Amino acid sequence: MDDLTGKTVEFKNVFYSYPGGEFALAVNGLVLKTDAIAFITGDNGSGKTTLAKLMTGIIKPLRGEITLMGANIKSLSPGEIGKRIGYLWQNPRQQLFAQSVLEELTFPEEIKNPKMPPEEKEAGREAALNSLEYFGLAHLKDKNCFYLSHGERQRLAIAAVIAAGAKYLVLDEPTKGLDAGCRNTLAHMLKTLRYENNTGMCVISHDEEFTGELQERVIRLRNGEVADG
Repeated sequence: MDDLTGKTVEFKNVFYSYPGGEFALAVNGLVLKTDAIAFITGDNGSGKTTLAKLMTGIIKPLRGEITLMGANIKSLSPGEIGKRIGYLWQNPRQQLFAQSVLEELTFPEEIKNPKMPPEEKEAGREAALNSLEYFGLAHLKDKNCFYLSHGERQRLAIAAVIAAGAKYLVLDEPTKGLDAGCRNTLAHMLKTLRYENNTGMCVISHDEEFTGELQERVIRLRNGEVADG
């Protein structure tokens, strides 16, 4: 994959509203560096999750342009977006599909290449095991994803989006539902990804204590607009 260090996600005169016009998000100029951490905060209904879904291509702007690491997001396929940016949903269970933890990291490539030579399949398995070791999940490699704890599912979902090639992460309320121990584990893991792997991220969170641990930039939304940051 191309080195994306130092590139940006940029919103230019972006407007989005849901059917019925009940809510509108208007971002006239916002640049996120993909080699840094940005926290998106604001009251409920201020547009935080809408912003995240726009930058990951889940929804499309009605007006304006989103440039994702040098390319207009409208020109990118979902697979191409996934190789640039990965989205962690509030409930990570929604994005886990395989029967086992190890398969969650290996099955996407095997589906894309059903005639994969045995040596490539073994190399992919070894890479997946290394990733699980990194995220503290190697001992769970054969466990059914359904029986993982919330914190374990969350770490597996992050491992999966990184395995798909993402160099930039968008995490939507990642501390929601975590106890203090899991929260600390998550903070440590994100710090490691940021400062040892140079993985940038956009974190949507109401948790001010958590954001304080990782804070590089805070962007506050208010009524569908960027208030400061």
